[in-house]
Amino acid sequence: MNVEVRSRVFDQEAGSTLSSLRDGDPSTQRLFRCIPYELDLNPLRIVIAELVGTFILMFSVCGVISSTQLSGGHVGLLEYAATAGLSVVVVVYSIGHISGAHLNPSITIAFALFGGFPWSQVPFYIMAQTLGATAATLAGVSVYGVNPDLMITKPALSCVSAFFVELVATSIVVFLASALHCGPHQNVSDQIKRLMSSVK
Repeated sequence: MNVEVRSRVFDQEAGSTLSSLRDGDPSTQRLFRCIPYELDLNPLRIVIAELVGTFILMFSVCGVISSTQLSGGHVGLLEYAATAGLSVVVVVYSIGHISGAHLNPSITIAFALFGGFPWSQVPFYIMAQTLGATAATLAGVSVYGVNPDLMITKPALSCVSAFFVELVATSIVVFLASALHCGPHQNVSDQIKRLMSSVK
């Protein structure tokens, strides 16, 4: 039996000290990582992948919301949920092997804070996600011709209520993403991960 050698690995970018075991098993070396070693970290590919992925997701979601308003509310909750969930599945399967398909700055920042994701990549991810979401919004306005005020929270919901709704929803998204992609659950089948990610 090989002698296990304990080593202290200091992650300078994450600003934390991680304890790991080296016994020849690769899975122990990535126990606390939220980014697989096989991901392509080419900045240009990441930017394009995250931009396109975020565009697809946001355009689909904004589209179904606009359709609901334009049809007088005849688009049901099932159609809305299916559109959002299937959009995530399509995007994750399409760009997951390139950038990890974060699609949300909160996911990227959470992975950098707690999962060993390199901080040097965070600005590229957030820039791409912001550009993709902005482009999707502009495209949605052009296609559906709806008033941009359609997406505002008032008067149906106050700013305080909207803040806490988003806080809780984002916390759930980050919790699910971290549970599926970090720590011992990294060994879960990719198909199951992608299916569960659609819940986000």
